[in-house]
Amino acid sequence: MGYTPAGLEVWSAMRALDYLATRPEVDSERIGVTGISGGGVMTWLLTALDGRIKAAAPSCSTY
Repeated sequence: MGYTPAGLEVWSAMRALDYLATRPEVDSERIGVTGISGGGVMTWLLTALDGRIKAAAPSCSTY
């Protein structure tokens, strides 16, 4: 198997970025992400793993 739930979610988010980058109304050099709770964790992970993210504003607990 070798997959984790978080890994699959990050992979899906990266594929969403692939799609966004094809849209004419999106400036792919200025993509930011944010999220609350689990979305905040996803923001951390996605920002760490995908260099296309230029700004991140996670909101989540660290305990």
